[in-house]
Amino acid sequence: MRIKTTKLDKLFSEYVRKRAKGICERCLKPTEFKKLQCSHFHGRRKKIVRWDPENACALDFYCHMHFTENPLEHTEWFKKRLGERRFNALLVRARPGRKPDLELIALGLKKLLEELNNKNENKFRDAGFVPYKNCFVKEGWIGDEIRVKKEPWKKNFTPPVFRAKR
Repeated sequence: MRIKTTKLDKLFSEYVRKRAKGICERCLKPTEFKKLQCSHFHGRRKKIVRWDPENACALDFYCHMHFTENPLEHTEWFKKRLGERRFNALLVRARPGRKPDLELIALGLKKLLEELNNKNENKFRDAGFVPYKNCFVKEGWIGDEIRVKKEPWKKNFTPPVFRAKR
């Protein structure tokens, strides 16, 4: 039986993958944003922690499958990642009996995404990029070209060059 994916799931997945900045959190390899997967420690059926940022990490397909097949290693890795105290708090939060407030979770996730986007925007402004439409352009002209940077979460990303419209 397949678990239904909601708008809140998509928002949460986007947050977890952006938080990882395009890097698999287990093997630390740069991975294309769309190929990163939002991996939950407690399955998505436990709705009380389904959208908890501490219950999820961004993994590439191979690491995600590795943890699925090796649950003890998954547990040890999550303990190391969170620390003993936060891991135990997550276990307590995952206990059944409470219903999540979906509207409050959605507001919180939107706020977290906004903060991540603002951090990226400030990094670009500090590096001499300015906002232009839905991306950032290098300040000033290089001949009749504009350098555009659209994917701030990728390391060693060379921005494509576009001809300026006249």
